[in-house]
Amino acid sequence: QEEGEPDFDALVTRLAAQGFVDDEAYAEAKAGSLLRRGYGGRRVAAALSVAGISEQDRAGAMSAVEAQ
Repeated sequence: QEEGEPDFDALVTRLAAQGFVDDEAYAEAKAGSLLRRGYGGRRVAAALSVAGISEQDRAGAMSAVEAQ
C-alpha cells in the first residue's frame, strides 16, 4: 500500500464487526420491499443473488420475510 491510502480490508472488517455492514439485514429489507411490490419468490432470490448476497443469507431473508 502506498502511504496515505486506507486499508480497505481492515476498514470493512471493522465496520462489519460494529454492525454497519450486515448482508442478512440488507437481504431481509430488500426481499421485503420486492415482495411488497408484487415480485415472486424466485425473482426476489435472483435479485438478491445479483446483489451479491450469499445463498445462506438469501434463504434466511426469504424465511424471515415470509414469516411476517
